Order: sequence, then C-alpha cells, then structure tokens
Amino acid sequence: MITIDANSGRRLAEQLRLWRERALLTQEQLARSTGLGVRTIRRLETRVDRRPRSESIRLLAAALNLSDDELALLTSAGQPLPPPREGVPRQLPRGIAGFTGRDKELVALDGYRPGLVVISGTAGVGKTSLALHWAHRVAATFQDGTLYLNLRGFDPESPPVATPTALRAFLTALGVPPGRIPLEPEAQVALYRSTMAGRQILIVLDNAVSAQQVRPLLPATASAMVIVTSRNRLAGLAATDDARLITLDLLATRHARRLLGHRLGSRRVAAEPYAANEIVGLCAGLPLALAVAAARATAEPSLALGALAAQLRDTGQRLDALELADDATDVRAVFFWSYRRLDPAVARMFRLLGVHPGAEISVPAAASLAELDPAPAQTLLRELVVAHLIGEPSPHRYVMHDLLHLFAREQAGQAEARDADARLADHYLHSSLAANRALYPLRRSIAVDPPRPGTLVCEFESAAEARGWLLGEHRTLLGMLLRLSAAGEHRHAWQLAWSLATFLQRQGFWQESLQAQQLALRAAEQLGDPGMRARTGRTLARIYAAQPDQVTAQRLLLDALEQAERSGDRALLAGVHLEMSLVLQQQSGDRPEAGSHARTALDLYQRLGDVVGQADALNSIGSQLVLAADPEAALVHFGRALDLLGRVDVESSNYAETLHNIAVAHHRLGRGGDALSDCGRALELTRARGDLSLTAAILATQGDVYDDLGDAFRAGAAWQEALSLLEGFDHRGAERLRAKLAGARP
Repeated sequence: MITIDANSGRRLAEQLRLWRERALLTQEQLARSTGLGVRTIRRLETRVDRRPRSESIRLLAAALNLSDDELALLTSAGQPLPPPREGVPRQLPRGIAGFTGRDKELVALDGYRPGLVVISGTAGVGKTSLALHWAHRVAATFQDGTLYLNLRGFDPESPPVATPTALRAFLTALGVPPGRIPLEPEAQVALYRSTMAGRQILIVLDNAVSAQQVRPLLPATASAMVIVTSRNRLAGLAATDDARLITLDLLATRHARRLLGHRLGSRRVAAEPYAANEIVGLCAGLPLALAVAAARATAEPSLALGALAAQLRDTGQRLDALELADDATDVRAVFFWSYRRLDPAVARMFRLLGVHPGAEISVPAAASLAELDPAPAQTLLRELVVAHLIGEPSPHRYVMHDLLHLFAREQAGQAEARDADARLADHYLHSSLAANRALYPLRRSIAVDPPRPGTLVCEFESAAEARGWLLGEHRTLLGMLLRLSAAGEHRHAWQLAWSLATFLQRQGFWQESLQAQQLALRAAEQLGDPGMRARTGRTLARIYAAQPDQVTAQRLLLDALEQAERSGDRALLAGVHLEMSLVLQQQSGDRPEAGSHARTALDLYQRLGDVVGQADALNSIGSQLVLAADPEAALVHFGRALDLLGRVDVESSNYAETLHNIAVAHHRLGRGGDALSDCGRALELTRARGDLSLTAAILATQGDVYDDLGDAFRAGAAWQEALSLLEGFDHRGAERLRAKLAGARP
C-alpha cells in the first residue's frame, strides 16, 4: 500500500487549494465536477482523507486529471500538485439553479466524452441548461479550460454570429495576440486548429442555427469535447463529423413539479398543491414556461397560485400569463425567434397547424389545412420536425405541444384560419363517412355537400384500415365536433356526430358517444329538422338504455316517433319502431309491445323493399320469441334474416349478430354443438372488424354454452376474454361476467 507522511499530506492539501483558486472554482463546483462531494473536498483541503492513503491520492488524481506517471511522482516523492496553466480560459456562464431531471441525457453525455454532441429540442425546453449543468460538473477535468460562445442562431435582436467573429473570440481567449490573428477566414480556421492541437478542452457552442455555422469551430484534436445546442436537429453533423445527437423532450411531470417547487419553495407549493399541479400541467412540461410562471409568482407574493392557474387555464390569456419584460424569458418572444427563421411555406404550415383542434395530426389532415398534395405537405412537416416546432411520435403522425399550438394559432390571420378550418372540417367529415362505408357497409348513409376544393379525403380499402383510422382520429373528430357546435355550424356538426355514432358505440366509448349525440341533438333542434331529431333521438335512446336509464331512453324514442312521423321518412319511422322494440326487450324481457314495434318496423321495411331493415326487424322479433321461451319459432325468424343478409353481405356485423342470435336460440334448445359452431362463425366476423361490444357478447354466450356442457376451463377462458373487452365501458355486462367467473372457481 502507498503511504504518505503528514508533511506531504499538508503540502498536498495546500496545492489542492492553490489549484482550485487558480482555476476559479469553488469547493462546490469542484465537488460537482469530480463527484467527490463537498465534504470530501473540504477534508482533502484540511488533511489527507481518512480513507486508505492510496485511495485518497487516486481520487484526487482523478479529480485533477493526472496521468499515471504524475500520480506515481506525487505518491512516491510527495511532490506538489501541478497548478493549472496560466491564462487557461474558464468561460462557462453560470449554471441554472434547481436543475432537475435529464438523468438519461446526463449519462449519455458522460459516455460520449471526448467527442462532439448536439443537444437539440424545441424553444424553452432546457438545452442550454442541460449543456451548462453537465459542463460545470466536468469542467475541472479539462485541464486546458472551457470555452463558451452564444452563436445567437435565434436571437431577436442580432444576426447569427459569423465565423470570423467566433474564431477571433476563441483565439483571443486561448491567448493568441490580436495582431497575430489573420483576416482571412480560412487562415483563422487553420490557426485555431493549430492552437487547439493536443489540448484537453471543453467547448460549448450555444444556440447554433446550422451545421455550417458550427463546422469551422470544431477542433481537430481528439482530446477536446464540443457540445452544441440548437433548436434545429443538425443531423448533418452526425453524417460528416461523427456527432452524437441528443433530442431533448418536455420534462416529465415529476421533474416539472420538482422544478416548480425549487423555484417557489416547498411551503408555497404545499399551501396550494392542486393549483401547483395544475400550473405544471398547463405549462406543458416546458422548463421555460415553468420558470416564467414561478418568476411571476415570486415577483408577486400576493398572487395566489390558484389565481395564476386560472390565468393559465384561459387559453386566451395563457401566453400573456407567461410574459415578462425580458425577451429572453418571454415564452411568446422565444417562440417567435424560431418562427421568424422559417421559410415562408414552412411558416404557413406552422400557422395552420394552430387551427387544428387535436393533439395529433396526420399528413392528409395537414395537407387539407394547407391546400396541398400529401407529398409537399409532408416535406413541410418534416422541416418543422427538424426545427423542433413539432414532433413525430409515430410515422406520419405529428404533434405540437399546447403552448406552441396557442402561439401558432395567434400567428394565423382570420381569413386564413377560417378557410383552413373549413377544409379541415370537410376532410374529417368525408373521411369519417368513407370509414363508415368500409366498416359498416349496410348502414344507411346521409346526404352531404361535396368537400371544398383543396380538401384531401381518405379512402379505405378494408374494414381494418377504416377502423384503425377511426381509432386514431376519434378524439380529434370529437374536438372538431365541439368546435363546429360552438361556431354554430349545426348541419356540419350533426353530420359529423352521425358519422361517429356506430363506431363509438361498437367500441364501447359510451361517454364520448353520449357527448357527441347530445351535441347532435342540440344541432338538430337549432336547425328545426324533424328527421335529424328522430335519428339522433334513436341513437341517444340506445346509449341511455345501455346505462341503464330506460326512462330517458323511452322518452327520447317517443319524441323520435313523433319527429319521424313529421318528417314523412318511412324508413326512419321503421328504424325508430325497431329501436323501441330493442329498448323494451332490454327493460323487461318478454313484453308484447316489443314484438308489436318490431312487426310494425318489418311491415314498413317490406313496403320499402329494404332488405337490411327487414333482417334487423326479423332479428328483433326472433329475440322477443327467445325471451318468450319459444326458441324454435325464433330460429325461423333468425333463419329468414340470415337469408336476407346473405344476399347483400355475409361479412357484415349484421350477419354476425344474426349468427349470435341463432347461437342463443340453439343454446336454449340444448343444442350446444350447434351453438358453439354459430359462435365460432360469428367471432371470425366480429374480430375481423374489431367490433368489441358484439365480440364480448358472443364470447359471453360461448362461455355459457361451455359451462352447460361441463367444460369449466373453456367457459372460464371465454368469460375472461369477454370481461377483458367489456371492462371500462360496459359495467353491467362486466359485473355479470365477474359473478360467473367467481362462481366457476373452485
């Protein structure tokens, strides 16, 4: 073991203090840079650490970046530590107080040294904070110093720093006399690289606008570390200069809370925890927004956090609430620096994205906004991704965080936004109708005006493709519906709600379905259209019956019957009678009125020659007969329905539902094998179409059949699969299945 005497230890401590003072480092900075901790640094400066002497010396040598030879010399002879070179630059600006999170990125930076790293991300996301925090941690290990330069790529008042200006600043910092710095840029680059040769130095190039701005400032020496921050991705540096790319995302909620707590103090946050959490959410995980919100609250101690949250909650005031007198920390101003750097076509796309109501947007929707074909629209979207003004979480799906979305909407002129919004509404309506045609080909359609010029309409080649589109877009469609309703676009709103009705119900999205149809009913009432009121009343009744709220369901259907009579639409009247039959069956099982309404519907559909309607009515009559304990008679009606549907579409949900009804009748007759066969055929169809509610109903019946056949294992498996589909949207059905599963367990 290496030993060192007390006198050598005192000299060692004195040299450490001298080294630190010449490097202009505090004990805290040296502790962060080395990872030794402040207490360890203090112990080392007063005496040799109590650890084994060899470990103390090696820790200190690592902190000072000593070579093995220097370490050997130090430990063998008690030689003084080498002081830093005279004139070593230490240019790092002050780090950000309360830095939190970014653990993954800090580890990545540790692993990338030495080398070139580009940290990119949207405005205000904390790129400079991360770069400086890490740089201060490791600064002491770069014996030749640290260089820092703000390249002003997105400055509101100054153009980006030119290459000669940047090189002159660095050469001067490295001790080159001004008279020796050449005027020609190429000669300056050559001198800079010669001066940097062999140096262990850390360079931070902040706010770069392009790879071209950065390349002349990259030293050729392998011992240097360069960190570049930019709002642009600068992927060209990865291709030509072996740069490692780190993309900085918004702060995770827990880190955003920690940042706000550090800025405001734990007592103030604890006094209004709900308001503090809301502020975190409304700042969208953007560190700059959180810092500005905290600064406002700190500058105005009498401002309750609840009042600040209320200002942020109002979308019309949110960016105003995040405004300070300093452009460098004004969220709106910081966004504007990025916006003004965009090419005109890219800037227009950015503005128009602010018109979009949803969190995500597809290429066809963006193309409709901008009145473009898909290919040029996608090119513009990719430019915005490179500028970190939008993200691409999955291929061809783009997102913009809430604060940028508000800013983008502000930039769009009224006429520009109005026209784009109209095209977008047409895109979603006509694409949704196309999805309905692919997914529910037997559903009766509605008449709509053609889409406006410049609108791109999605077409679907399969039911699966249509369902995938609706799953991805249904929240955005609801957002568009809310906007149309608020703007008084009642006809468009009603049509969009109609296009969503069947999908939302078959997927079990009951709350969304209820919201959409309530807006549709309001639109129908505003328009004074009895046909619209009847259709919407029928759909709403089905939703309330599933709650179950039979009283409201029947009230809606009685009004729908009256409105359908007024409309003179016989097919619509038949549909309302059919719905009344189904609701009555759900309410109390075997009720003669249910059969009466179904037979009225059948008569109307037969007069109209409506094959699908006749099949639906026959199914309802058959279901009433099953409830009346006459499954043999029910099978006759189900068989007729199946024959009718076989003439139009043997892969439809209607066909699958009829097969399920036949399975139920076979089960009641004790024909378990036939029932299982019917269920199997029906499941093939519903699974192919992603019809969750009908699939769950068939699985529940399948489980009942297996249970009666004494196959408890298969019964439990079918019930469990049905339960997994029903949980979260059909509480009554889920409870029944849980009871069955509990009873089946030994």
